[in-house]
Amino acid sequence: MAKKENIYKRFPILDVEWVRSELMDAISGFELQDISIRSKKSFNCYYMNSEKEKIKVAIKANGIIIKKSGRSIAETIIIPDAFNLIKNTLEKRSKGIIVENIHKRYANSKRFEGQKVLVDLWSKRYAISYISLGAFLKLANIEKAKPQELFEQLALFTQHDHLQAISNLVTDFSTHMDYVNCNVNSKNIALNRFSDKTYVNNIELPYYHYLTDDIDKLDRIYDLYRGIISKKTISDIDDIHYGLISPEAFKAKDNLGITTKENNFVGEETINEEQLSYATGYLKTKYGYPGPISLDRDTLLAAIMYRNILDDDKIIEVIKQFNISYSEYMMLSEYEKEKLIKGLTSLKK
Repeated sequence: MAKKENIYKRFPILDVEWVRSELMDAISGFELQDISIRSKKSFNCYYMNSEKEKIKVAIKANGIIIKKSGRSIAETIIIPDAFNLIKNTLEKRSKGIIVENIHKRYANSKRFEGQKVLVDLWSKRYAISYISLGAFLKLANIEKAKPQELFEQLALFTQHDHLQAISNLVTDFSTHMDYVNCNVNSKNIALNRFSDKTYVNNIELPYYHYLTDDIDKLDRIYDLYRGIISKKTISDIDDIHYGLISPEAFKAKDNLGITTKENNFVGEETINEEQLSYATGYLKTKYGYPGPISLDRDTLLAAIMYRNILDDDKIIEVIKQFNISYSEYMMLSEYEKEKLIKGLTSLKK
């Protein structure tokens, strides 16, 4: 305990909960290879995974820089202070690249008793074909260039937002908690302290209002928008299954046609086997979905919305026996539902 307190005292940025969470997410699946102590005020950690992808984490007293390089991805995450995160990612595909710039802003939230909570998330995503890219980069063979090399070449365009000029498709996404992000005279104006808004290309997506409030709500919104099923989003997936959240909230990026347009320009995304394995295990175990599962939206939604007839019969019995409405039953926690079903079984004995 004393050692941990000493580290936090020397590197106060590590004492911030969301920073530790982001750091753990970044190195998930990687093993520590080496630690290099630069001074009493900075040190570097080096990680590698089974695919030989590498991560360098540079930690200073009040900031962290995370750099990832792999066969298809180059990424830099900068945490300059306890309230901001900037993430720049370049993903290589068969016909081009995807560049995404994400900015997360945290604040001490009154809604969550002063905790540092993610209150704004902005994403700007660029799809650039190799043909479009070739007109701007001086590389002999762009298609064979490593992601890190392309990342460094594009750094100037990223900094000055010139990527838009060479992009085949640009997508803006943002989601906000505690206030609507209205920019008036360079200031954010709080219209409603309990207002949650999500936008894609300046069009509001209203169905995310109904997600359960928690400190990770905006991260969950962004994951649901992209169709990611994980430990973080399974409670929301359950709410979609039970009809408490519109299915439109799941993989809205696909439903809006953005993914198809991106794929047409740069090629399809490589299947994330870890995500597929988790989704398959959860959907088959939780809902008893009998069919094969892939990561396309239609298949995942079919599995999420699958209703076992035997389970429906149990719900009907519980509603009749305990004299509650269907909506009241659906508002119960999974533990409370299980308790009622067990009570039903006891009554039959």
